[in-house]
Amino acid sequence: MIVMLVVVLGLLMLSKGVLYRERMTNSWGKNAFNLTIFFVTFLAYVIIGVITHRGGVHSFNMPSFSTGVTWLVGLIGLVIALLVLISVNAYLTGRKPAWLNLPFDGPRIQAIIDEYGGNEVSQLAFLKDKTIFYYQENGDDQVFFMFRAVADKLVVMGEPVGNPDKFSEAIDYFMVQADQQGYRLVFYEINEEMTMLLHEKGFDFIKTGETGLVDVQNFTLAGKRHRGERALMNKFDRDNYSFEILKPPFSSEFIQTLREISNEWLDGKEEKGFSLGFFDEYYLNQAPIAVMKSPEGKIVAFANIMSSGNSSVTSIDLMRSSADAPSGIMDGIFVNLYNQAKDDGYQFFDLGMSPLSNVGTSKFSFFEERIVHIIYEYGANLYSFEGLRSYKDKYVDKWTPKYISYFKGSSLAFATMQVFTIVNRRVDKQRRFKLIKFLSFIDEK
Repeated sequence: MIVMLVVVLGLLMLSKGVLYRERMTNSWGKNAFNLTIFFVTFLAYVIIGVITHRGGVHSFNMPSFSTGVTWLVGLIGLVIALLVLISVNAYLTGRKPAWLNLPFDGPRIQAIIDEYGGNEVSQLAFLKDKTIFYYQENGDDQVFFMFRAVADKLVVMGEPVGNPDKFSEAIDYFMVQADQQGYRLVFYEINEEMTMLLHEKGFDFIKTGETGLVDVQNFTLAGKRHRGERALMNKFDRDNYSFEILKPPFSSEFIQTLREISNEWLDGKEEKGFSLGFFDEYYLNQAPIAVMKSPEGKIVAFANIMSSGNSSVTSIDLMRSSADAPSGIMDGIFVNLYNQAKDDGYQFFDLGMSPLSNVGTSKFSFFEERIVHIIYEYGANLYSFEGLRSYKDKYVDKWTPKYISYFKGSSLAFATMQVFTIVNRRVDKQRRFKLIKFLSFIDEK
């Protein structure tokens, strides 16, 4: 016995280098496997007990129980074992580090953007529906990541924001911190340059769509390409519709007007978050808002401008119109925003991503990308992928690829499902999530 304990102790000492994780996380695959084992065991035990009780066990040559009490005691034992496993799992997955529950700090985020510039999605940090991970050097913030945890993954929205010279070090540090807690990183909707950097660090990737860029410095309504939009803008001018960009802070009356327009536009549908903005007063107060007004001065459409923090690319997020807005009002906002962006010195206007666009089009594409292409072609009943691409095509001058990057060895199927679980989560569920997260933070304090 002593010899065995010495051997076990020696093996533990040799394994010290790999026993570095501070807590356990549960992947979807492990959960499915464990639940299947318990369910099959439980079901088999119940079936054997029922057959025994009916006296048919001998005809099947199955193990039997001497009495019903014996079977019941065993069943209670299984239930107790399940409760013990749940308790042990709760203990091993508890004690989350502080960085997984950091409270929202808007000024801190804005300070990084002001100093180093942002990107096309950095404004989404102010939605408060994502956790922020900060990378520091000598006590100074250099980079931040926007992410949300699901199972054993930390899904990161877009590229890191901050000092581009520190992106590589920041990613390495984030990977180490996540790994110590049993998590793996998944990056969603990132550009090609970031995808290649992550590939060097052990990540695989799959293309998920393309984002459309309008070259506003060369944008013009002249010519055949935009003759429809030219006629539309002339009509708006004749009818005395006006365009205006308003700067925050906004009054509660103005926000209420936008809320009414938003509710009409949603028509009872729920909003999504994470990679998209949703109607939130704090979020809308972080950047200018473009509006279109009727001849009577009534706001009939609006779009909040995504303040990217750089002088190259600008964009919008929410874009909504009232029920009585004239047809083509969205094009009216777009054309005016292109002209304004040109005057402000921007090179491109980002129209956002067209999901699954131009993915898996070659017969030599990866199998996973071919499946994505099939979804793009035949999934129109669920989501108008091609319609979205077609609408943007009339303006876009340049399409750039976007990717999901996941750690090598992770299941692509699970990683993709986990990303879309987060992306498609409704706003009301997100707010419940934030409340639970806040309460758990208070409890840990």
